[in-house]
Amino acid sequence: MKTALLLLTMSALVLGARANDAHDGDTAAAADREAVHQAVNDYVTAVYEAKPELIERSVSKELTKFGFYRNAETGEYSKHPMTYDELHELSKTYKDSGYLSDDPPKAIHVFEVLDKIANVKLTADWGVDYMQLAKEDGTWKIAQVIWQSPPQ
Repeated sequence: MKTALLLLTMSALVLGARANDAHDGDTAAAADREAVHQAVNDYVTAVYEAKPELIERSVSKELTKFGFYRNAETGEYSKHPMTYDELHELSKTYKDSGYLSDDPPKAIHVFEVLDKIANVKLTADWGVDYMQLAKEDGTWKIAQVIWQSPPQ
């Protein structure tokens, strides 16, 4: 009886330790997911509210970004690459450019977060951005963006 009780107690302790480890992993995953969401929110807020410091916080200086802008008159798309520096400058002026709608959308859908990379979809005033983020030195940064204007 004492042996059975001892085994039962040991099993409970081991299972409890494993549950705590799993919970710690869940907590880390949730924190990473929130940090990814926040990086994308910083990006769109920077452009909407003319806050380039949020670009500095959320976007890699090695950013690879390009997209397809649709001309409203012709319906034709043209490809537009953008560097980190160009995005940083755009974040200073887009708010006052006249392009921003009165109630711009900001829908962030985090598809997947691993320990070093993440994939996100942003629906914003200018269209849809698909983003890949990387975690470097403990910080999530947007590394790649492909986007397009809203379809007709």
